[in-house]
Amino acid sequence: MFPGIGFRMAGHEVSGSVGKPHAAPHVHDVSEIWVAPSEKKGDLVIEAEMDDDKFLVEAPFSIFIPPGMRHCFRVKSESPHFIMCIVLLQGLTSLAFSAPRKGAFLNSPLT
Repeated sequence: MFPGIGFRMAGHEVSGSVGKPHAAPHVHDVSEIWVAPSEKKGDLVIEAEMDDDKFLVEAPFSIFIPPGMRHCFRVKSESPHFIMCIVLLQGLTSLAFSAPRKGAFLNSPLT
């Protein structure tokens, strides 16, 4: 999408996806970041599934998913909203504060 830059970025309008996974649980061999900007806290709530763990997360949020982690999300609240997905094709594979094999929430999950 951006020649010479090591990432891909896509957006997904999620208001029609309540209760459905955005995709079947899957794994990438590169890092991924989900971003949901929001002017109003809690305007969007998702259930993030990472390996065997599930978390409720409210917008605004950013979630880092390291390579090799099985993941997907389900929208839990009905609100017009976008989730941006950034796939890092090279470089960043972990964050300093993330535990091995765990996703790193860049904001706090609800549960």
